[in-house]
Amino acid sequence: MPLQAESRHIRFAMATIPRYPKLQDGPRRMLRLGLQALGALVLSLLVALATAPAQAQQRPIPESARLAKLKLGVFPEAELDGRKVTLGPGVRIFSRDNMLVVPASMKDVTSVVAYVTGSLGEIVTVWILDDAEVKQIRARGRKAG
Repeated sequence: MPLQAESRHIRFAMATIPRYPKLQDGPRRMLRLGLQALGALVLSLLVALATAPAQAQQRPIPESARLAKLKLGVFPEAELDGRKVTLGPGVRIFSRDNMLVVPASMKDVTSVVAYVTGSLGEIVTVWILDDAEVKQIRARGRKAG
């Protein structure tokens, strides 16, 4: 292939490569960046609003749960309102954030809780309550009784 034909081929190949416009400087670029930031902000707000109902859900504390002050000792020993009780072997203790708590991590800590007992009188599920939940469970008890 002669040299002239090769150079024509290279020019043709370069001509088919799309040319992109140069980035715009000045006010147009700032406007575009501002609109992108605004779009990201709107998108993040929409995601936050979509997840808000999931975060506001109340914990599923059953109607049969009773209120007491719980002080955990060495597992499986505990005190409910000053009387000795036993924690069940698979006891689940939920923190205020609805996360599971290891009983040994709460040794000698007294908390207001809602609890459910098993068939042998052992404590099987415990929810550590905040003030609003305590008021709600007390109000629920007054309506029932």
